[in-house]
Amino acid sequence: MVQWINTLYNLFADGVFEIASYAFCILVMDRIGRKFMLCFMFLLAGIGLLASAIVNEYSGDNQCRFK
Repeated sequence: MVQWINTLYNLFADGVFEIASYAFCILVMDRIGRKFMLCFMFLLAGIGLLASAIVNEYSGDNQCRFK
């Protein structure tokens, strides 16, 4: 039962953040421009992926399933 509630909560939170990100993109794209915003978001995604890999590698309880 708890797992089902957590799944629904995660789905709801994903929807809220996605709607907020669409609104942010619509409001900001006209002011900054498409090229700068795309480059910034790619850079932000790359930093997030690297940080995730580093945290997973050096965490005490390694949760990687592919080793």
